[in-house]
Amino acid sequence: MTFTFKQATPKDANTIASLHTKSWQTAYKNSLSDDYLNNHALKDRQAVWQKRFETENPNQFVSIAKEYDYDVCLAGFVCVFANFDEQFGAMLDNLHVDKAFQGKGLGKSLIKQAALWLRDSKQVNSSSMFLWVFETNHSARKLYEGLGAINHEVSNELMPDGNRISAVRYVWKDIDALCQILQNNP
Repeated sequence: MTFTFKQATPKDANTIASLHTKSWQTAYKNSLSDDYLNNHALKDRQAVWQKRFETENPNQFVSIAKEYDYDVCLAGFVCVFANFDEQFGAMLDNLHVDKAFQGKGLGKSLIKQAALWLRDSKQVNSSSMFLWVFETNHSARKLYEGLGAINHEVSNELMPDGNRISAVRYVWKDIDALCQILQNNP
């Protein structure tokens, strides 16, 4: 499989929202309500992504991965916000890979896209990065821990369906070290 990465544009908003929804419907089936996932998630994610692309934000980076071997399709995406938190730095807000492409290293490649942007971008002042992940998302947690992220805390987070979910904050204290791990661990 051949993946091509590019920075997302407003034209990609609906495709990203669709994959975001599909990913939540698969990964969070037992965490978010069926009503929300089946009847509201797509509209909610479309609104989120339309808003994110409405105005240019120099602290936002969204990279998409397309797959070209069989048919052009969105295989995954990552969204990071630089300078997000005074203590924890940049926030890796979204990392989603289409189920058909999971287990092929695409998640790592997308994290690498975000980390390299944080490291190399002139307007960014984030030397560390964090993310929140559902405590029950064991495969994602294994990936982050394998890339050196530290389990910093567990919190009860309010979700778009109105429920509260136990989530873990993972932190990479050094973006340069993360980039090095990703270079050595394709």
